[in-house]
Amino acid sequence: MTGQRCHAKLRYGSRTQAERSARRMRQTDKIVQAYPCAECRGFHVGSPRFVFVETRRPSPRCVRVYAGGLE
Repeated sequence: MTGQRCHAKLRYGSRTQAERSARRMRQTDKIVQAYPCAECRGFHVGSPRFVFVETRRPSPRCVRVYAGGLE
């Protein structure tokens, strides 16, 4: 049930409810995930501990080495 709180976070009774809520939050450009809580035995939605921001990788470069090598 979503009315109870555990350390100022909403408590969800099932992973399905928490995932549904996290999916809605992600649509508003938030980085969140559902996770089980060891204290209340429910599920919460929050940001992951380590957030990896996707960055563009540089395009691969082609290097030609001719006879004589790199000097």
